[in-house]
Amino acid sequence: MIGRKRAENVKNYLIQKGIADKRMTVVSKAEMEPIVPNTSEATIKKNRRMMVRIE
Repeated sequence: MIGRKRAENVKNYLIQKGIADKRMTVVSKAEMEPIVPNTSEATIKKNRRMMVRIE
């Protein structure tokens, strides 16, 4: 999944910047939980998002 790979890349970047791996979780929901229906290129772009939570 592209979304998962994108999120993993961000996680790896943050690890390189000194944030501990155990503080982060990667979850991809774009295909299962889109914020808008994937009916056009414009709405597909809106679903290309990620959220980072560091605990």
